[in-house]
Amino acid sequence: MKHYLLLIAIASSFLVANSVKELSATNFYSVINSSKPTLVKFYANNCPACITMAPHYKKVAQEFGNKIRYAQINVNTFPNIARKYYIAATPTTVLFKNGKEIDRAIGGYGYNYLKKWAINILNYFKI
Repeated sequence: MKHYLLLIAIASSFLVANSVKELSATNFYSVINSSKPTLVKFYANNCPACITMAPHYKKVAQEFGNKIRYAQINVNTFPNIARKYYIAATPTTVLFKNGKEIDRAIGGYGYNYLKKWAINILNYFKI
């Protein structure tokens, strides 16, 4: 029984480590200033495309989270950050590295697109 509980604890910590980080005004800039490529999804709670995209984004984050950081920020809660990055529609996903915007995708995307984008990021940065 102890081994079973240990396996559950290890698996849970792995999923948490490779899941989507919820950002705020407090941690947004420290996260995007990372040397690790970081995808930030700008979303709204009442956005149907954001809701549809959420499980796909989380699944890709679990698969590639050891090499690419996955995060998200609510544009209704933090409108100043959304304005600063010219977020006019949700969801908008922005790729940052060292605080600079590298790429962006506007609209809700499914698993296959997000996975291909992750592979392209890894190839681009030779990770």
